[in-house]
Amino acid sequence: MKKTWLAAGALLSTFWGFGGAAMAATTDTYTVQRGDTLYKIATKLGISLADLERANPQIPNFNVIWPGEVLHLPSQPTPADTVIAKAMALLGTPYGWGGNTPQTGFDCSGFVQYVFGQVGVALPRTAHEQATVGTPVSVSQLQKGDLLFWKDTYANSWANHVTHVGIYLGGGDVIESSSSHNGIGVIVVHNIWQSPYYTSHYWGARRVLPQP
Repeated sequence: MKKTWLAAGALLSTFWGFGGAAMAATTDTYTVQRGDTLYKIATKLGISLADLERANPQIPNFNVIWPGEVLHLPSQPTPADTVIAKAMALLGTPYGWGGNTPQTGFDCSGFVQYVFGQVGVALPRTAHEQATVGTPVSVSQLQKGDLLFWKDTYANSWANHVTHVGIYLGGGDVIESSSSHNGIGVIVVHNIWQSPYYTSHYWGARRVLPQP
């Protein structure tokens, strides 16, 4: 895949049931043409036959379709959906200072860099550097897949220096890798805007994913 280069009161969860980050996708249709079969349609459109069948439960016999019949095409995930799925697959990966792979464990920016790299978006290595790329986003305009940054989370850091990053899931939730979660590392933090710690250290957000 071509890469796009881009210059504690909250609740914690390691489960999929986070708020506001449900998969959102667009639904399209296809009108059956003479000579079509489900297999031919799936091959022509580059989708799996199983997904095409699951999207059309109204068809009683998948071996018999008629010209003019309208089929539902499987929903296609957005770039943000894909990023979140990649991130959630790493839940529970241990924290590793300087780590940027599942084998080494992740620090915060290593986790973000790895996840976005899986979808072809190359980010700088540190949270401070990652906060310089993409487009600034206000809290009121946040979307899932945006990067959220915090400052001065280390006692010996420079004033107003970005030291932590996570991926926004929507609904006030974020997925991050942090040493403060009893060694768990990658975890979902719920309701960050209700947490005095997260709100007092919040620095800002950046959007690095391509927009439709």
